[in-house]
Amino acid sequence: MRFGKKQSTSSPFLNDYAAEFSGATLTAGEHFVGKELTASVDISDSNGTDSATKTYTWYRYDGENYTQITSGTSDSYTIQS
Repeated sequence: MRFGKKQSTSSPFLNDYAAEFSGATLTAGEHFVGKELTASVDISDSNGTDSATKTYTWYRYDGENYTQITSGTSDSYTIQS
């Protein structure tokens, strides 16, 4: 039994399915100051958001902690000292 307002059949969210993420990659090999890292991920969504703008968040790891260093739509980051 469902309570509340009946959902309209014209709602754009009537069949709102979760997006699927696959093929995530990050530049492999030795990571050193000056090296450019590139990330990639594939998005598939039956609602049509597979062409949505992706946001990447880059972190520095010091052996114990992760610290966010940048975030945005760029899929690449050059390692800084």
